[in-house]
Amino acid sequence: LGFSDDGNFPEDTTTRKAYDLLAEGFGPGFNGPLLLIAEPNGNTTVVDQVTAALGADPGVAAVVPLTPPQSPLAMWQVIPTTSPQAEETEQLVHRLRDEVVDPIEAATGVDVPLTGIVASNIDFADYIGKRLPVFFGAVLALSFLLLMTVFRSLLVPIKAVVMNLLSIGASYG
Repeated sequence: LGFSDDGNFPEDTTTRKAYDLLAEGFGPGFNGPLLLIAEPNGNTTVVDQVTAALGADPGVAAVVPLTPPQSPLAMWQVIPTTSPQAEETEQLVHRLRDEVVDPIEAATGVDVPLTGIVASNIDFADYIGKRLPVFFGAVLALSFLLLMTVFRSLLVPIKAVVMNLLSIGASYG
């Protein structure tokens, strides 16, 4: 359900070579940084709290505050210790949102959303994954009803539904 990144290219392509060099030189998470942004409204302790809390997580290799001097916004780039497609990176995104950012938001009232390409891909995969059973159920039910109407039989639609379930199982594992 996820998206591929440059690490999925064949090893002899320049894209993959560049991806591997970046991962080798800066760590596997460098290829998929996470971004956080907030509007602290002059509350500089929020910036320090978020930076310290993010840096304390074992799945975070580096936290880089990227706040311009005169900007009302605060921004952080978080480099995970794992690659963008790793299961640990998905767990890190959920952990940072639930256990790191949410308590700071509750204590300070400042909204600190976590985003970036990797986080967006994880969110989209979660969104699609939750809706797949409904989609498959609707397709199977409609095909059953259509075949039952066309062939005026129960055996043919039941056989078709079973075959569709086997096909879905083979396709999605």
